[in-house]
Amino acid sequence: MNLAGLSAASNAIVMSNTVPTTVAAPTATFVSPTSTTVNWTQTTVAANAPAITGYNVYNGTTLLNATPLAATATSYTATTAVGSSYAFNVKAVNLTGLSAAGTSTTVVNTVPATPVAPTLGTATLNTASLATDTVAVKWTPVANTVNGQPVTTFYIDYATNTGFTTGLVTQTVTVPTGTTLSGTQTATFTAVARGTTSPAAPTSAAYFRVRAANAVGNSTAGATLTVAKGSLK
Repeated sequence: MNLAGLSAASNAIVMSNTVPTTVAAPTATFVSPTSTTVNWTQTTVAANAPAITGYNVYNGTTLLNATPLAATATSYTATTAVGSSYAFNVKAVNLTGLSAAGTSTTVVNTVPATPVAPTLGTATLNTASLATDTVAVKWTPVANTVNGQPVTTFYIDYATNTGFTTGLVTQTVTVPTGTTLSGTQTATFTAVARGTTSPAAPTSAAYFRVRAANAVGNSTAGATLTVAKGSLK
């Protein structure tokens, strides 16, 4: 301004006093029975809005990180508990405040379902000494995915007592990553102790069961198949 008047207006700078845009739904991956990694894609701010200064991770409305994560952060490891459900969402932070809550990713920290009892397939005489048999049992896999967690391993146990603490032999079936296991499966045990020659006076029976496992932990052991020793002679 001078005695002649005001100058022409300068170019305006438009400031946007807005929070960051909403963070897209994160992904969640169990890494152990007590640990889950939450991953997200960084979000943006409007033109001339304050820059993002950090991120917060929530289970529902409960803040999980004590202080905002770095502005470049894209993951956070949360403490989880077996059997609990979680709804993870992420908010971005700038000087104006927090972004709106995005879509939550709901996960349940669950072990596989309990397998059903196996069934007796075949029993083959190994030697004439009436010492052992080769026994094949048939078993059926449980659902290969539970709440997004793939079953990674099946265990087929043989023992000579119901508590599976005596003579325990376990066969491990690993499910390759990205594949599933379905249909009737067979587990063969080559040294199942045979009973006495008299069915009326068998020694202890043979017991078989199936267990399943994923990243969270082991399922409850399935019901037991009992094979009387008198039948293996």
